Amino acid sequence: MKKKIFAAVAAVLVFGMTVCACNGAKLEVNSSEEISAQAVLPADPSGENTNPTTAEIYESILEKIEFPEMYVADDEYILNYYGVDTSKLEDYTFASCIDPTRTDTVILLILKDEADAEEITGSLNLLLQQMGAEMENYNPEANELVKKASVRRNKKYINLIICSDLPAALAVAEGSFQ
Repeated sequence: MKKKIFAAVAAVLVFGMTVCACNGAKLEVNSSEEISAQAVLPADPSGENTNPTTAEIYESILEKIEFPEMYVADDEYILNYYGVDTSKLEDYTFASCIDPTRTDTVILLILKDEADAEEITGSLNLLLQQMGAEMENYNPEANELVKKASVRRNKKYINLIICSDLPAALAVAEGSFQ
């Protein structure tokens, strides 16, 4: 059943991207923003700070904010849909709403090399533009969430979060990055 839902979501997204590309749709999107986050991380038994994984950060976000049913993408889907080569990432979580009429998304990345930041933020900014173009006339409420979102970066940490309570989600995500 999930495979059928996933296939339907993928088909709708591909169709939407094709329509946008053919129409030359343009959308003004916030550029990548540098973030400054002071981490308050738990101490391990040796007394040193530990960094949570992106999966742990994602779970913390889900505990604070109500999301619709989400799909956590695998490497192949991430490369094909998001245009991000996961071999350049130290850790990552890519989750998006199963419902194709919604734009809820949580993308949390830790780069292996900061030199790849421009390429990856570019891919995520393109995704944000495409989502906005798809939803502009289709679902104005979802499009408003996209307009509020931006790709955010702090050194080797990158995130893109689209949700109804963006400030709370960003506080969790960026408060976890050191």
